[in-house]
Amino acid sequence: MSASEAATLTASTKRPPAVSGGRVGSPTTKLPALFIVPLLPVGADLVEELQLQNPRELKETCAFANVNNVLPDVAEGDILTVAGVDYLVYYVKEYTRPSEGSFLHILVSLRKAT
Repeated sequence: MSASEAATLTASTKRPPAVSGGRVGSPTTKLPALFIVPLLPVGADLVEELQLQNPRELKETCAFANVNNVLPDVAEGDILTVAGVDYLVYYVKEYTRPSEGSFLHILVSLRKAT
């Protein structure tokens, strides 16, 4: 099984609009259907690399490029919604693999109600 076949969970993303007149509007849907690997606890290597203070509140996942090797548009600050739960995208790193398809490594935290 290839790594991209593990992307069995459907998520969506929302992105806050640009600031206009000193105000920020409500986030709007950016990607309505994004297939990701099920959310997992953050690995020790990422905790060390990012010098995370409280990794217990964070989860990680991956999203893979399409057949043309184009990655989905996911950015830090986006909101990733999985099964009705909103997570704030904390970190995104791109891995380029021309022969196997590129992917995004995405770190999220549970979005606190404001």
